[in-house]
Parts: sequence; structure tokens; C-alpha cells
Amino acid sequence: MRMMLGALGGAMRGRLLGLGGCMGGRHAGARKPLQEQHKRRKPRKFCLHAPHARNDTCFRLPEQAFIARRQAPRNEKGYPCARGERVILVLARSQVLAQRTAGRWREYPISTSRYGLGNAYGSLQTPLGRHRICAKIGEDMHPLTVFRARKPVGLLPPHPDPNEDWIVGRILWLEGLDTGKNRRGLVDTKRRCIYIHGTPFEETIGRPASNGCIRMRIADVLQVFARAFVGERVLIRAA
Repeated sequence: MRMMLGALGGAMRGRLLGLGGCMGGRHAGARKPLQEQHKRRKPRKFCLHAPHARNDTCFRLPEQAFIARRQAPRNEKGYPCARGERVILVLARSQVLAQRTAGRWREYPISTSRYGLGNAYGSLQTPLGRHRICAKIGEDMHPLTVFRARKPVGLLPPHPDPNEDWIVGRILWLEGLDTGKNRRGLVDTKRRCIYIHGTPFEETIGRPASNGCIRMRIADVLQVFARAFVGERVLIRAA
């Protein structure tokens, strides 16, 4: 009896082994060695914006931001911004404000702070760095409107006091974008109430004479105000 069971078990084991060999042979011919698979595997493509992420899973930046990051941020006039970007540049050394709209640069003479350049609260200096326009004040008002604390208080008198800081025509209120440099704390540009505004003393334009703001001729600030928009980038540089 034991001999019969042993012979039957051996036969069944032989059939199973034979079946397994056939199956293994069938798949062994279709499946390639692991080393060959690694050799033929295509290299992984990494995203330029996030080297640790795959191209199919990373977040794609907008085309304009991609151009700004990949190319040197200079344009045809040598100003630090990407091609086609709408931006306002304030150059303190040359006392010039340059505004780009519709691919064209327009330059205006300005007056920055008589106390120099700096971001500290209470310094009365013109702040440096990246900013944006957070508010436009005075639209559709008379060009000679006088503002106090961003509120219209009447029209400019015939003989304004030269010892006062007159804010006339339009206001572009600036807000810093660099935390710790011109945003928050004791260096916050918006809290310092730094504006681009008009002044009645046009003879001071072209040299530092303000108390921290960026002064312009009334006719010029009307043009810049009309083309500017809330959120537009403003770069203030010492050069």
C-alpha cells in the first residue's frame, strides 16, 4: 500500500514539475533579464523648476515667469525686467521714473528723498527693492486736487507754502514685496505711506527733495496714473 501511494505521489509531483517547467519556459522566453531592462530604460526627465519632481507631476509656471527665470532679466534699454513685462522702474541716482506699457518705455523726471535711500520707519528716506501698486487714489478728480491722508481736501491754492509736503493730482500707493526688507515690521513701505504723487514745486524735480515719496510733475503723474494698474510691479533701485 505504501509503495502504491509513493509511486502515485511521485507521478503527481513529476506532472506538476513538468507543468511548472512549461509555464516557466513560456514566461522566461517573454520576460527579459533584469539587467537588460535597466539598460534599455529611458532616463528620467526632471522639471527645471523642481529638480526632485517628474515632468508629468510638477507644477508648470506661466510662460512669462518661465521666460523671466530662464533668460537674463534685461531688456532693450538695459532695465532689469523681462521682455514684454509691464513694470515701473524708479532710478534714484538718475532721478528717472521709467514706465513700460505696450512694449514702449516712457521716462519722466522725478524727485526722491532729500535724506537718501533706506527702508527704516521714520527715516523719511525713499525705500529700495521690489514693490507693487496697492491702491490708486484720485481717479477722475481735478488735476489740482490736494490730498491729506489720502483724502481730497480741496484744490491747490495759488501760492502754496513751500515748507509743506503737498500731495497733488494723483496717488499711487506702494507696498513692499520683500519681507524683512520693505515689508512688515519697521521697514514696511505701505505703513510708511510711500506714494508716487504730484507736486506743485516742479523746480525741485530732477534732484532729491522729497520726504520719502516719489514726486512727479502734475502732468506726468496724470499720465503714469492712467497707464498704471493695481498690482503692477514697481522696482526702486539706487542706480
